[in-house]
Amino acid sequence: MNRRELLATTALLACAGCLGDGDDRASNDSTAEPTDGAATTAGSTETDAVDTAETTTATTDTATTSTGSTATTTGGGATGTTTEACTETPGRATAGRTTDGATTNGSAADRSFTVVETGDEAGNEASVAIENDGSRIVVTGTITGENGCRTATLDSVRIDAGEVRIVVATERAPDADAVCSQALVGIGYRATVTVERRPESVTVIHRGAGGEETVATTEPGA
Repeated sequence: MNRRELLATTALLACAGCLGDGDDRASNDSTAEPTDGAATTAGSTETDAVDTAETTTATTDTATTSTGSTATTTGGGATGTTTEACTETPGRATAGRTTDGATTNGSAADRSFTVVETGDEAGNEASVAIENDGSRIVVTGTITGENGCRTATLDSVRIDAGEVRIVVATERAPDADAVCSQALVGIGYRATVTVERRPESVTVIHRGAGGEETVATTEPGA
């Protein structure tokens, strides 16, 4: 009788062990499922991180593009506000037009040249006047042109150690006709040169139909 009870008890314990193993496996399987969920969550987190990084990169690119645009605008603004210093040197008027005379080895702050008239009488002469306490030189004269298409021009002004050399020449007038009279003409002119100090001497030279010739010399500083 005792043996039967022992066998029955053993059988019950064995069945209980089987049930326990099944429950443990079920419990383990149930516990494993959250692991898959965690992996899914991690994958989702990585995807979100990549998307966020790409979005941040895109935003950075946009910011870079905006900065480049700003730099371009700034450069354009700098170019627009750049100021170039221009020095305008007074020129000379010749028969209603203005040109520049050359100044070398010295300085002439201002000069002007005007053709007064063109006549049939040829001439080759000049007179010099010193005004404004020696700071302004006024030359009036007549130079000979080869034909009716020639006009006078202030060729150069040279200042060297107080000596002023003024050269008046002839050239074809810009508004000259295609057909010109072949007779010599006299071209009257007036030249004004402003200098920094009273000159020691002034020489006027003509380069006209007869070649180069000194027509006036004065020594206001003597």
